[in-house]
Amino acid sequence: MRFYRIALIIAYLILSLYVHGQNWNKIAMSEQDAMFLLSQRKYDKAADLYLKILKEAPQSGNLKSKVGYCLLHTDSRQLESIPYLESAAELVSTKYSETSIKETNAPPETYFLLGEAYRVSNKLKEAIAAYEKYKSILKPSDELVKLIDNRIAGCNSALKRYKEPTALVRYSGIGSKVNNDFSNINPVFSGDGKTFAYTTQTRTGFDVYVVPVINDTLGVPIKITKQLGSDFLKTSSLSYDGKELFLISMESESADIYYSEMKGVKWMSAKEMPSPINGKSNETHAFLSKNGLTLYFTSDRKGGSGGLDIYKSSMEEKGKWGKPVNLGSTINTEFNEDAPFLSPDESYLFFSSEGHNGMGGYDIYRTSLSGGQAPVNLGFPVNDAGDNRFFYPYNNGTVAYMSQFRPEGLGQNDIFRLQISNLITLNGLIVPDKVNSSLYSVAIVDQSTGDTIAHPIADIASGKFEYKVGEGNFTVFVRGADYLPGKEMISVPENYDGSSMSVEVKLASKPEPKIIEEVKPQPEVLIVEAAVVTPPAAVVEAPIVVVPEANVAEVKKEIVKVVKPEKKRITKPKPEPKPIVVKEEKPVTKFVAQSDSNASGMISIYSVQIMALKTAAPAGTFNNVEGIEVTVSPDGYYRYSVGNTTEVNLANVLLDKMHSIGYADAFIRKSQITSKYTIQLMAIKKMIDLSYFNNLSDVAVVKGADGYFRYTLGSYSSSAAAAGEVKRLAQLGYKQAFVRLVPQGE
Repeated sequence: MRFYRIALIIAYLILSLYVHGQNWNKIAMSEQDAMFLLSQRKYDKAADLYLKILKEAPQSGNLKSKVGYCLLHTDSRQLESIPYLESAAELVSTKYSETSIKETNAPPETYFLLGEAYRVSNKLKEAIAAYEKYKSILKPSDELVKLIDNRIAGCNSALKRYKEPTALVRYSGIGSKVNNDFSNINPVFSGDGKTFAYTTQTRTGFDVYVVPVINDTLGVPIKITKQLGSDFLKTSSLSYDGKELFLISMESESADIYYSEMKGVKWMSAKEMPSPINGKSNETHAFLSKNGLTLYFTSDRKGGSGGLDIYKSSMEEKGKWGKPVNLGSTINTEFNEDAPFLSPDESYLFFSSEGHNGMGGYDIYRTSLSGGQAPVNLGFPVNDAGDNRFFYPYNNGTVAYMSQFRPEGLGQNDIFRLQISNLITLNGLIVPDKVNSSLYSVAIVDQSTGDTIAHPIADIASGKFEYKVGEGNFTVFVRGADYLPGKEMISVPENYDGSSMSVEVKLASKPEPKIIEEVKPQPEVLIVEAAVVTPPAAVVEAPIVVVPEANVAEVKKEIVKVVKPEKKRITKPKPEPKPIVVKEEKPVTKFVAQSDSNASGMISIYSVQIMALKTAAPAGTFNNVEGIEVTVSPDGYYRYSVGNTTEVNLANVLLDKMHSIGYADAFIRKSQITSKYTIQLMAIKKMIDLSYFNNLSDVAVVKGADGYFRYTLGSYSSSAAAAGEVKRLAQLGYKQAFVRLVPQGE
């Protein structure tokens, strides 16, 4: 369904302000310039111009609504639209006049725009409330009621689907050869996999690029915009052999399908597809079958189900396209369907739709061309509450290419490769050698990245836990207060057709610990010059073992007498052997089960201590350990450790390794350091209330020298440590969040 009213409200609104002492001619001309930019779909520039106009009348709900509309239609600034639309919504009037130059109220459609802004930012409950508000203004017979009901149903569906992911998706950018500061969109491959094409949206229009693919590697992009003869064309699809390129013209008010053929090494000037493919309606996409005899395309022509529908046309004997056939109500709905693509084996049709009970906007669907089956929603996280369009399936849909705005991108919309695998249920069982009511800590680590992807809760009585994973190799770590660490590896193969896999982790009880009385720290800090000291051969030093306080009462202390070495005069070693690096350290910190990074500027770092000696170990003692560090604590002990991480579970992996190579007394130590990185949620010129971030805590705001208010969350010692939190924030709707270095003094 095409809902023209909202677009027309924007198109016909002239500056409706009561301006006091301002240059009306200057403002009116700025308004005309902004409307021209809108007609060219240059939403970023239009938004910036409307923001300048808004300074002349900062209380105008009319202008705030326009600013919000423009920002909402940008690729990377949708979140910025919310404060303007929220402010405009307070000035909505049903008596709003589209033509009055004294009008300062906002149009009722502002509620709809606000709902859309909330939806794409995953503020779904707020979106539903805004849609309901708009619906209450409409007459029951209004055609927009169906759209509003569809949006509300989609938001409710999204709230449920977010809790039930159906696939594991790994995103990877395709590199700076293609992606840049601009929006790069509409990625397509030829069926033979030898040609790749895409579009870059520039300041003046569109540039089309073709890229040769050699041994599955993208070559250098070749711009063919001038060869095509227009900078208002964007890619739609390539023929199977890559010799014919289908494009969509955005130059006129209605969209049309064009095509270009490659002759030799040059692409011919693009030509408009003839009737009955193009008509007076909008034709927004085209895809050609492998044999070149069937064209799938989208159109909002009369006689369809409503809005954009998917049609197909067959090549007739005389080389002309036959009468288009609507694919029917199983695929087409009263809302919009768009961007149809066949899978490489042509057994499935992938397409985007606002119908079919999706998640709020456009969702990606798959349907079998054999017929008889309803389209299948690809589910979360392929789909979300935003608009998911132009999904190019590769390898029958287990790999796909899409253009999205993501924190790890290089600019606005970047082209990403999606590796998609079905989720299966991992049924875990903890099997201790002694039955008790121990609490268990479970962590699942992706072996390919080292990331901890989940901490499922295990039932105390049964020891059972479950979690959904996709294809890949994983390690399940289990810890219990009374047990040695346990782990088990599991592999989920590609295209695994089962619904579940089982993993059993066995735990062995901890041996009775021996407590060694540790020397109390001295008040002075011992500063030791880097040196290698060899203790007397007759003296064997016992390593220091720190036992948790909870175990002290349960065991009998065994006092081990530490024999002091004979005092010797220490001479500095010659330069040939490298000295052990010695640095000052804080007193022993107890082991903590979880990482506790916070916004206070401090972060917990975990390392594995191998042993502590009263005198330095001889050089070469730890030849079987990489990255060994030695520190001297205030009590005078030399402490030997490896690894520095903010993730306890990664420290656990290293601990297990140390145990396996003979360091049975190794344990995890914790220290605090000052953080250097934070996560920026947004930066805007106008300050907003922190209640906007109602699903987050500890959000901070800083005004920069450039006048922008930057909203940040958390403090981290490294960008890598913050990256995992960025992924979680994206799922909460903060898709523009990214890691930034905290400037000194900020």
